[in-house]
Amino acid sequence: LFGIQLKIQVVQQAYDALRPCLSPASRQRLLAAQRQWLRYRDAEFVFIDDNWTRDRFGSSYPISRGAARAQVVRGRVVELLRYLKECSPDRKSTRLNSS
Repeated sequence: LFGIQLKIQVVQQAYDALRPCLSPASRQRLLAAQRQWLRYRDAEFVFIDDNWTRDRFGSSYPISRGAARAQVVRGRVVELLRYLKECSPDRKSTRLNSS
């Protein structure tokens, strides 16, 4: 559980870091996307909990659940960090210099 909580904190940190470099309209779209992702994450976690059970996976089911949950959260971290990289000042100056 600790690993998932840490990844969820990283999602929030990446989200918070991305917001300032966006226009107000883009911030609103990011907020809407993040809310949708949170709903997806919660639904996916319910599915994972229903699927990875002791009956189906034996005593290793908590490990399987944790890995599946981590993969869901890891995907969002990667997306947000990619957006942040595209939004960074260094990236903007690189784009301007190459034009």
